[in-house]
Amino acid sequence: MRTSRNGYAPRLAERVARDIELDIIAKNLVAGDSLGHEAELMERYGVSRGVIREAVTLVEHHMQAETRRGAGGGLIVVEPSVGAISEMASLYLARKRVSVADVFQTRLLLEAEAIEEIVASMDESKAAALREEARRPRPAPEDLAMESEQFHLLLATLSGNGVLEMLVPILSGLVNDVWSARHRRPSAREHTAAWNRATTEHGAIAEAIIAGDAEAARRHLAEHLEQISEALAADERIITARSMTADGARL
Repeated sequence: MRTSRNGYAPRLAERVARDIELDIIAKNLVAGDSLGHEAELMERYGVSRGVIREAVTLVEHHMQAETRRGAGGGLIVVEPSVGAISEMASLYLARKRVSVADVFQTRLLLEAEAIEEIVASMDESKAAALREEARRPRPAPEDLAMESEQFHLLLATLSGNGVLEMLVPILSGLVNDVWSARHRRPSAREHTAAWNRATTEHGAIAEAIIAGDAEAARRHLAEHLEQISEALAADERIITARSMTADGARL
């Protein structure tokens, strides 16, 4: 962020950006709602055009809103992106030299909590969702890692815990990226075997949850995640798998 000679403008812009973001929360605004045009924002927050533009840039960087031109435009609220948060998490964990084992240990704690919350709130719709996901059709070989992670994302969603819904996809994304960066495209036989193993293990977790046996579900989950962790080499360090090559393709 640019700084002025006395450092005042950036601090003011940060404060205004925070006020805008708090207003989004306080007013319970949703994606598509308008916060107003530039002149309206200047008047509402009592700042100059330069400050409001810098504040808006910060809000956009935080993925809380975006500027749209034309009729019906202005500063528009957007849905926060977990994917963008994952990009930052990937870089942070790479700098910290976090291991694959660390990621899976944390995943186990988070998903075990999700299991507890699902068991406590189990109903027919959740049971149906778990069974349907566990029987997901075999994907294309290049989508194997991503598609096999969908079961774990569902656990976070069904828990109804917003924190888990944010954190589990971040760690899941890291696993998917590391797998994709380290593994070649599987043969047809390997692909079928890997998918059958994943769906069998997902099915065991799902049925234990549906039966209300959280302990058995956690045990199946631990065995499942340990198997994946070992396949990735547990002592391997998280790399910047989400970094981009010069032509924009993922490494």
